[in-house]
Amino acid sequence: MIRLTTVHNYLDADFLVKRLEQHDIVCFTTNEHTSTMFQGFSGMLGSGIQVMVREEDYERAAEVLRQKTFEDSIIRCPSCDSTNVQPVSSIWENLWQSIVILFTLLVGTPVQQIQQKHQCVSCKYTFFK
Repeated sequence: MIRLTTVHNYLDADFLVKRLEQHDIVCFTTNEHTSTMFQGFSGMLGSGIQVMVREEDYERAAEVLRQKTFEDSIIRCPSCDSTNVQPVSSIWENLWQSIVILFTLLVGTPVQQIQQKHQCVSCKYTFFK
């Protein structure tokens, strides 16, 4: 067995496993319990839930993963479902994110998940993704 990819939450792992199984690709996950228990540390420590596939299925599985990654990379507005979305940032938001990261490093416990703020050009709806 060989590692196909690493995801950071159980829902993404389960979705990918089900998608691979739909294509008749044998797979399983590892580290799901540790990553689920210590969610805040997964991204910081570079760990996460690993999706494993057979070596002979690796190329087909990688193609399924590329399709999923492309679909996931498209950011859609939750209000009007438009793809005409742009990232928004301000000095205060960047400062707040820096403070959260510094506090997390000092305390050793993640306090808040940092997300990028976006705004839909079509309907002007602002959301985090």
